[in-house]
Amino acid sequence: MAGARERRVEGRPAAVPASARQSSGIVIFSDLDGTLLDADYSWRAARPALALCRRLGVKVVLVSSKTRAEMEPLHRRLDLRTPLVSENGCGVFFPAGLPKPSVPYRRVDAWWRVGLGRPYREVVHDFRRLRHILGWQILGFSDLNANGIAALTGLAPAAARRAARREFDEPFTIVGPPGADLGRMEREAKAMGLVLRRGGSFHHLHSGPGKGAAVEMVVSWLRGLGPVRRTVAMGDAPNDFDMLAAADLPVLIGSGRRYPGLSLPGLRRTALEGPAGWNQAVLEILGQGAD
Repeated sequence: MAGARERRVEGRPAAVPASARQSSGIVIFSDLDGTLLDADYSWRAARPALALCRRLGVKVVLVSSKTRAEMEPLHRRLDLRTPLVSENGCGVFFPAGLPKPSVPYRRVDAWWRVGLGRPYREVVHDFRRLRHILGWQILGFSDLNANGIAALTGLAPAAARRAARREFDEPFTIVGPPGADLGRMEREAKAMGLVLRRGGSFHHLHSGPGKGAAVEMVVSWLRGLGPVRRTVAMGDAPNDFDMLAAADLPVLIGSGRRYPGLSLPGLRRTALEGPAGWNQAVLEILGQGAD
């Protein structure tokens, strides 16, 4: 995990330009892998923009397919005081000690947890039914212990244990048959009230409305703390598209992922990928510009 590789964000950004003086009303919703984090789970290339966000009071909200247990170390190391959104928008976590959400919640550790998706045990039950119906060889995280997840994903053992602490969402890979019809799987999943999110190495199965609805909930909560003048959403893959659509300013990270069918008002695309692209975009949005 990135938390084992990076220090707490710090630094002295350049003088704040006049165009950035009203930035305290900006909220940035950010995906992690391929966006704020690179392939080594490092955010080093984004440190100048993160430091500027801290200086200006710009709120950064992490939104990911990762579990809360995976996200918490990064949230602490970035010294954030904001909610986080886990497992493709199924879990929304508001810091306890700040105002409670206006929807049903449960106190979990240091958070007020709002579940927008069905509990993991129910999703796993239907995942296994779906596997039986299809007759395919499908391997889910629920079939593995932490060592098995580490072997399958390449994660370090501690990171694999955090990835196994799932609350809503089941990642899986299709072992066979070759060329399995994901369209059929989507239809069968929908009939069970589940959503299939397609990925590269892993697909995800969960219920709930997605990242976009979670973003809207967090924005409503933040407005209870102060003005929200502009929302920015940053992601790199199709499971981020509903989050991008929910923001005032959507940003697609990485020129290698053009997605020509994606059409959103005001969409920006970065030439650079990962945290370098994140850094480039945020500095430009805040009026400082990238060197």
